[in-house]
Amino acid sequence: MSCQEAGLAGSPREQGRAERPLGSTLAGWARSIWREYSVALVFLLFAGVASFLSPYFFTRSNLANVLRQVSDIGIVAAGEMLVIVTGGIDLSVGSVVAMASVLSMMVQGSGVAAMFGAGLAAGVAAGWINGLLVTRGRVAPFVATLAMMAMAKGVALIATSGQPVYGPYAETFFYWLGNGHLLGLSTPIVLLLLTYGLGHFVLRYTAFGRNLLAVGGNEEAARLAGVRVDRVKLAAYTLSGLTAAVGSLLITSRMNTGSPIAGSFYELDAIAAVVVGGASLSGGRGSFVGTFFGLLILGTIANVLNLLNVSPYFQYLARGLIIVAAVLLQRRQGTT
Repeated sequence: MSCQEAGLAGSPREQGRAERPLGSTLAGWARSIWREYSVALVFLLFAGVASFLSPYFFTRSNLANVLRQVSDIGIVAAGEMLVIVTGGIDLSVGSVVAMASVLSMMVQGSGVAAMFGAGLAAGVAAGWINGLLVTRGRVAPFVATLAMMAMAKGVALIATSGQPVYGPYAETFFYWLGNGHLLGLSTPIVLLLLTYGLGHFVLRYTAFGRNLLAVGGNEEAARLAGVRVDRVKLAAYTLSGLTAAVGSLLITSRMNTGSPIAGSFYELDAIAAVVVGGASLSGGRGSFVGTFFGLLILGTIANVLNLLNVSPYFQYLARGLIIVAAVLLQRRQGTT
């Protein structure tokens, strides 16, 4: 057989490609596009329905309002996503938000730097303890973070006797963090975009990000490949505590109040954004782009219900239905 004939024959893979029907190729391409961009497409669908239901939805002020309203929970969800990618879960983020909020305001007499330090230290400490319980104590993530949820809430209530702590910090840098503007945008929106931009870079383009996905995909295989699994998990939970503290500072700054009930249900909202964003609850799959659009979907639903003067109680029902739908879709695709 001549070289030309051999070249025409090609490898079995090339023959398979040549013989593959055009319809099959297009179907595979469509499935690939759906897997990558399904959350964005669903968000566009929700946005289209919202604009039909209310003419005020697509105004610049309302869209900015949606982003501003989801900014604090969005930053909390960023850390939650890192934990879920490893195959874990963090139920304590809402209580950590409350603890960091009251502790930051309780040291206001020592200055703004002390307020930031107290809030961030509280979040990092809580996340680090969660990580130690999971990695060294071999406690199930659900149980470990459930215990931290109770303890952090207890610290917040005991420290304040259940009362909010008010601050005189209007017109200062601390107040500007939650109420100011930067580059023509609300400061919380800028922080949200920076958080997700940095997180996307880390998860997609760094060894740490690849290790997070590897641990969640197959922990034993990752360990055999040389990944320090416990360190990766400890870092994920610590970062989750840090982002909870940053979200807490945004809330505290915006309200100029440290509240022991701040962050109520934030753990559910954060998990909802991550799951709706396409992350697998069994680990190994997730992205900041998906989580961002999942966050926008939830924010859009809440916003349009408010525009339509629908009772806020229906928002909880809507979130629950969306979470169930997202999980069922993942199971159908074989990702959960």
